[in-house]
Amino acid sequence: MNAIRFSVSYSLNEYLSFVQDHAAVVLAKEAVAKGKVPKTKPSALTRGMIAMFASIMFLIKKHRMPVCEFEISEQEIRRRTADGELVVAWAEVLAVHKYSRGYLVEKKSGAMPLPYRSLSAEQASELALLIQRHEGAQRAPARVKVVVASFTQPTAV
Repeated sequence: MNAIRFSVSYSLNEYLSFVQDHAAVVLAKEAVAKGKVPKTKPSALTRGMIAMFASIMFLIKKHRMPVCEFEISEQEIRRRTADGELVVAWAEVLAVHKYSRGYLVEKKSGAMPLPYRSLSAEQASELALLIQRHEGAQRAPARVKVVVASFTQPTAV
């Protein structure tokens, strides 16, 4: 398989969508860990605070790296920006979350959003297969797992 290459210039709405979707999953996991039933979505106050903080972070990130160039292969995910290059081996990926606007690749420190809109139909199919292969290959140590969730109903697959 050839590497999947694409460019991304994120929008604020898109970034907030990724953050809100992921926050709902994180908050649901925390509730379950405490023995509570998770809410279907965070409160309006929590969503507002998340949006305010994430908007500030977006502006800082957008200034530092307005465009991200991705190259995803069987071995790694490579992101190039004006800030430099980040290389993440698949073995370092903790989870790949499938959200309303795209995949969120979770690593030890942070995550990388991969919007669906940045991928051609062929690239989207190749990426889905690649994620599935890495999930299957690393299921024993539970390194790469695909988590499908939406803002209103977090669920794991």
